[in-house]
Amino acid sequence: MAGAKSRTKSHETYQILSNVEEKTLVRWITRLTATGYPATPALLKEMAEEIRTRRVQNWKVTAGKQEWVIVLECVDGAGVALPPMVIFKAQNTNSAWIPQNTPPDWRFSTSTSGWTSNNHGYEWLRKVFEPESRKKSKNRPRLLIMDGHSSHITGDMIALCMESGIDLLILPPHCSHLLQPLDVGVYGPLKRYHAQEVDQYTRAGIQRIKRADWVELFQRIREKALTSQNIQSGWKGAGLIPFSPRRVLNSLPLPAPEPPCTPQNPTNIMDLDLSILKSSPPDGTELKHANSVFNTALASNESPASPTRRYAKRMTQLVESQNAELTILRKELQECIKRKRIKLQGEFVFSTEEVLKIVREAEEKSKAKRPRGRPRKLPIEEVDKLQEDEEVENSSSESELDLVDCVARRTRSK
Repeated sequence: MAGAKSRTKSHETYQILSNVEEKTLVRWITRLTATGYPATPALLKEMAEEIRTRRVQNWKVTAGKQEWVIVLECVDGAGVALPPMVIFKAQNTNSAWIPQNTPPDWRFSTSTSGWTSNNHGYEWLRKVFEPESRKKSKNRPRLLIMDGHSSHITGDMIALCMESGIDLLILPPHCSHLLQPLDVGVYGPLKRYHAQEVDQYTRAGIQRIKRADWVELFQRIREKALTSQNIQSGWKGAGLIPFSPRRVLNSLPLPAPEPPCTPQNPTNIMDLDLSILKSSPPDGTELKHANSVFNTALASNESPASPTRRYAKRMTQLVESQNAELTILRKELQECIKRKRIKLQGEFVFSTEEVLKIVREAEEKSKAKRPRGRPRKLPIEEVDKLQEDEEVENSSSESELDLVDCVARRTRSK
């Protein structure tokens, strides 16, 4: 019957050695026989047991001996995958890493840190997405949906998108597993096929996969995983094509229902003065006295009476309001510490080019303020003074995200 597994394939799971391991053992027997000393049944059994034992040892990954390979993938709504960009951890690209049967439209690059950077994101947009998507769109506007990585919102990328008629849509943080089609329908099968291929190498006693071999391995698993069916199911599962927001909203956890409250008779406690919570900020002495009464009421009653519950609700609102105000003040203080605002005199409405100009100016100032050389030793009194600044300091990737927020604030403030 078409599609049925052969007897060898179906019985492989019940064998002590896999088919690949058996072929390796046969080659060893052939070489041993050629020397005039054929393997005895006892020696053959001993060697098979050694292969099985080494296989178990190979599964134990030693920390520090792994190496990351970054692959930039992109799929369209029609179920077609664009050519990937493979990024190795190295200083320069070696032609020996690229097998001869590699598709000619694949891109290869290197990174000394092993991670993608702003340059990689820009080059991928310029050499992969822009020309490949332009062929299919026939010069019509295109929509590019990306996650919120810092390399996706640089000034160069925004400028290239504006020049090429590409609308850039950045997903909110911590939601790519729900809204990104690759995460929803493609990466799951891709990881599964990758584990199966690596398993074949491990069972054969190969402890290290060369980069050229990994590229061939990735070609095979990519053909299995990035199918039109998986890609379209990813768009559908994310609620994008066809557009169905309920697919995502229904998967979100619902808030826990509140337990029913049993009515009780008012208790004989001191009335709580709610008027002190209406002032901003409230008087400290009165607030302390009211809190004391509030704590006494809670301690003496299993279920607080109505005045106490109203006070608790108002107190919660007050705390939330103060926390929100404190967050805004901290944000404004952080922006004042990190960089100066750029004021455009005589402007009320900003065009996209002017917004891009502000982004570039902010990036240049952010780069100029980065400390160079080894940090000097600070005396004890200066360390205490700078402790608060270190708490609000963000990473370089987060500062680039703040640039767009800074532009939005300037636009609204005008």
